[in-house]
Amino acid sequence: MAMDLPKLRKLLSLDPADPLSRFALGRKLFETGELDEAVEHLRFANAAAPNHLATYHILSQTLIQLGKTDEARKVLEAGIPKVMSVGEGMGRDLGPAMQALLAEINSKNETLPNTKSSNDETLPSTKIRMTKLE
Repeated sequence: MAMDLPKLRKLLSLDPADPLSRFALGRKLFETGELDEAVEHLRFANAAAPNHLATYHILSQTLIQLGKTDEARKVLEAGIPKVMSVGEGMGRDLGPAMQALLAEINSKNETLPNTKSSNDETLPSTKIRMTKLE
């Protein structure tokens, strides 16, 4: 049974420290595009219940959509080993999706400017001059 946002908020109000209520609300907020609030609830859920594997997946997706790829990478790097260590049907099916997200983040970072080159020298940054138009 899918719950709407008002019901999930009411459920959370009964026990604000419940990580599963936080996850459920965070996931629904993610689905509705309310990413800033979603990430708050998902971070809480992840810290309070680090073995809840789906939280790593939804939290990383939310962070990516917010442009917080460094944090998303850390979440994925922490979550993937947990996912891969569980038995079949226990959340292990999240592993390939999470690995794909991490690979996508890493491939995008390889093409960004101001990253390390193959000989480990820092590429020069670009300076922009602002001029006042009259």
